[in-house]
Amino acid sequence: MILCVTASAGAWGTGMKRYLEKMGTQIEYDQTDEQNIEKLHLGRIDLVVLDEAVGHYLIRKLYPGKMKQVAFVEKPLNQDSLHLMLSRTYPGASRLERQFADAFKRIKKKGIYEKICSKYGVMMFRSESLLYLGGPNDTGGVNK
Repeated sequence: MILCVTASAGAWGTGMKRYLEKMGTQIEYDQTDEQNIEKLHLGRIDLVVLDEAVGHYLIRKLYPGKMKQVAFVEKPLNQDSLHLMLSRTYPGASRLERQFADAFKRIKKKGIYEKICSKYGVMMFRSESLLYLGGPNDTGGVNK
């Protein structure tokens, strides 16, 4: 079995790598997720470690109509969330944070967020807060 990982995949842990190699899995590294999807499509590899939303997007982009030929393992290797981050030194950062949070709540309440996620095959995130990293008055990566 051949598994391909993007060289910059930060979530790829050495413990998982050792486990898969012990199970007889050959691991290859590529520079881009697009290369991995192409290899999978051509049958040159068997598995790809990839964010599910990115995988859906790339398959639709590179191989329209082929989504049913790909399966995603139900349980992810890890779960991450995306956060909008603002520098506290940016002029009007507090106002911008409030505006974003208010607008985000409105589009979620109206069902717009769910429609957008559904249209593009993106998993919905439940977080409504912003994560601050760095800058004056840093809270150590804790939400304000």
